[in-house]
Amino acid sequence: MICIKTTCRYRKAIDAGRLPVVKGYAMTPMDIETGWAIMQLMCYSRLDVSKCSVVPRARDKLKELERDGIIRINGSIIVITEIGKPFTRVVASCFDPYFQAENYKKEGRHAKAI
Repeated sequence: MICIKTTCRYRKAIDAGRLPVVKGYAMTPMDIETGWAIMQLMCYSRLDVSKCSVVPRARDKLKELERDGIIRINGSIIVITEIGKPFTRVVASCFDPYFQAENYKKEGRHAKAI
């Protein structure tokens, strides 16, 4: 979201009962839930997938991460292991519907995990 930069226009928007925004993105309910799921992984290193309807885009990738010891899956709980902490962004990318592996290498598209 980009806010109005001049004080005068900003104040006029507020006085008129409008948000002082010139550009933005309306998030869908799926965007909000996806953000919540990714936040759980990024902040708490765990996610209970039974508490959200977000289905990871790459179940095979999660199985591969579990095989490599990056995550542990116990029922509906995904936990990022201690050795997996440096790979947290990689785990979270499995839940991001906008993430595409081919764009990962392009500058400015996504933060780089490693």
